Amino acid sequence: MIRKVTYSLLGIAVLILLLVASSCSRVTYDYNEDVGNSDNNYIYYTPVLFEFNWDGLTEQGIETPNTMTVVMSRIMHTVHYVYWLDQFGNIIEKSDGSGEGGDGSGNGQDGEGNGSEGGNDSGNGNGSEGGNNPGGDGTEGENGGQSTDDTTGVKAGDGTGDGSDGSDGSDGSDGSDGSDGGSGEGEDNSGDGTGEEPEPENPNIRNIDNGEYYVMAIAHGTADYCYEFNGLDGFEDAPQMKMTEISATIPNLTKEEISTANLLDYNPTCPYIHKADPLYFSVEKPEIRLYPESGLTYQTITLKPGKKTLELTFNINIDYEDDIEIESVVAVISGVPRTIQMMNGIITLSDKKRTGKVALEMTETSTGSRKYVGHISTLGLFPADDPNFITGPGIFQVFVKASAMDGENKKTRLLHAGLNIQSTIKEAHIMIQVDEDEKSGYRCARTEAELNIPAKLAITRDLIFSTSGEGLVEWKENDGDINLEI
Repeated sequence: MIRKVTYSLLGIAVLILLLVASSCSRVTYDYNEDVGNSDNNYIYYTPVLFEFNWDGLTEQGIETPNTMTVVMSRIMHTVHYVYWLDQFGNIIEKSDGSGEGGDGSGNGQDGEGNGSEGGNDSGNGNGSEGGNNPGGDGTEGENGGQSTDDTTGVKAGDGTGDGSDGSDGSDGSDGSDGSDGGSGEGEDNSGDGTGEEPEPENPNIRNIDNGEYYVMAIAHGTADYCYEFNGLDGFEDAPQMKMTEISATIPNLTKEEISTANLLDYNPTCPYIHKADPLYFSVEKPEIRLYPESGLTYQTITLKPGKKTLELTFNINIDYEDDIEIESVVAVISGVPRTIQMMNGIITLSDKKRTGKVALEMTETSTGSRKYVGHISTLGLFPADDPNFITGPGIFQVFVKASAMDGENKKTRLLHAGLNIQSTIKEAHIMIQVDEDEKSGYRCARTEAELNIPAKLAITRDLIFSTSGEGLVEWKENDGDINLEI
């Protein structure tokens, strides 16, 4: 008798487990009265149309990128989608223009696309809230789903995940909550009463499994775009991946590029990297499904990419006598990062030791003094760990090629000096620490900053003709004249 009861209980337990497993294979984010579904059968998907709102860029006179990559991850019971779109929201073939993979500095994933941290996170439709969201630290649950192929885009899900992804912005906004009802008319693609997915007549509409999503749009660069993207290709068919595994990396300059730019390696712990091309990025958190009362046949997801790179301006004064010719002035700044996590814009401290070239131009001329203004586009800027360091991050360096006539002979010399500008960088409040754990790192808190170099350089004929002096001359933060040496 006890054995029979035991077998019965085991049978009931197995039946319950089978029912639970069946119910978890696909989430039913549906309603009994779906649009166009007279038989009231379950519809598990919603026809979705993507569009971009470029007002934030055009108002600033910024040229919009030609191609964007849209990455989607359902928060519960993970399903992944990746689409390539032009600037008008039309789905196109996957571009081969951008760099692929990584060089060991990323997460080991290969990928194409680009992006910027943060994004203008403005919601759409019911329950949406606008805001300038530079990325964040919420959670993206990843617990299940199933996988099917979709033309141009990819949907993947396998029932795994650790729920550690998110886009809660540093300004408190976590993206938009709700769905965009959209506008316009279209064919009824919501179902035929069978629950199967018919092919939408509009090629730009895709059937997306119902649910709440994180949707990330990132610019997808052309062949000369400087970034290498990690994790984007792998994300297409790996639902266990987190969106925070997608990152962008700026490559190092080659030896030939360094030599051509007349750069000297006085800060060997901070290798030279390319300038940061503009990054465009948007994160939304919509609920994808059509409510019966909307009367619509598809849902529109509006993405509002914003430019998120940091534009730095440096002002420096150089004094020299009228009979001295300045043939070139090149400046560099260390402490610029090369890798950024796309979903939340986090930059780790281990990545702060890079050096970028600052393009300098003389803007003002007065007796004995010339003002130079320099510009560089970066992902951020870190100060030195100690104000007395002359290498490492936070060092501003100048290379001046100057000449003077010695009778009928012309003497030319390449002069160099470096200055630790820790206090100047800190006062600009460029980076903010992420309030998570010690591994999270920092975010760039600004899109532009102007830094005045707190020292003045003086170049004399004696300095050019001198044959003594070598190595790095440390600048001091004062108003006195500072001689340059090599």
